Amino acid sequence: MQTDNLRDYLNANWQTLRKDILEGNYRVQPVRKVEIPKPQGGTRRLDIPTVILL
Repeated sequence: MQTDNLRDYLNANWQTLRKDILEGNYRVQPVRKVEIPKPQGGTRRLDIPTVILL
C-alpha cells in the first residue's frame, strides 16, 4: 500500500486494528530486507518496515 492510501485505509479499518491491538492479537510483521547495489561496488542492506500485510 502506498502511504497516500494509508489515511483512507486506517479510517475504514481503525476499529478492527484497535481491537486486535488491545486484545493482544496484533503481531508485528517481519522487516523486509533488500540489498541495494552501491556505485563503488558491493551492496548495502535496506530494511523496509511493514505495519500490516494486506
